[in-house]
Amino acid sequence: MKSLSGCVLIHWDGKIVEEDGVKVDRLPVIASTKGDSQLLGIPKLASGTGQAQAEAVVNAVRNWSLEDRTGGLVFDTTGSNTGGGGKGFFPRIEKFLGKDLLRLACRHHTTEIIIRGVYETFMGSSKAPEDPLFTAFQKQWDKLDQSYFTPGLLDKTVARALRSEDTIVEFARAQIEVG
Repeated sequence: MKSLSGCVLIHWDGKIVEEDGVKVDRLPVIASTKGDSQLLGIPKLASGTGQAQAEAVVNAVRNWSLEDRTGGLVFDTTGSNTGGGGKGFFPRIEKFLGKDLLRLACRHHTTEIIIRGVYETFMGSSKAPEDPLFTAFQKQWDKLDQSYFTPGLLDKTVARALRSEDTIVEFARAQIEVG
């Protein structure tokens, strides 16, 4: 078991998996700090609602005694997380923990929204349950020259923008106070 230090961010992402021939909602919950992370659990959910997810995450946070150190939530962009009117994950988790938390959209999911917008601008929207852009991309992945790509942090512009982690932490804290 790891010993996480400092402010903790909580990450989760619901998955439907098959267990003994039955589809089950599971919720991997991870805590991360600067340079470290820990899987807190992968609880089975009665449903994929914001309420069920919030309870599972709070239980994982409490089991690891991380309530006081939890400073933010890293989330995907589904309605169960972002839903308004107290029905989404955020109002519930903040109520359970008794404090406001920084809300950080997962960069992967945020990028999907941007790419979907570009796709729909040029190709039109789709009513298909699967996103046609990502389905096509997934089928072509092995054909791409992956040696051509480099991590964003190796890009001078990105590296310059992220030069100081202290600046990023200060910005995040200011956003919590404004929120």
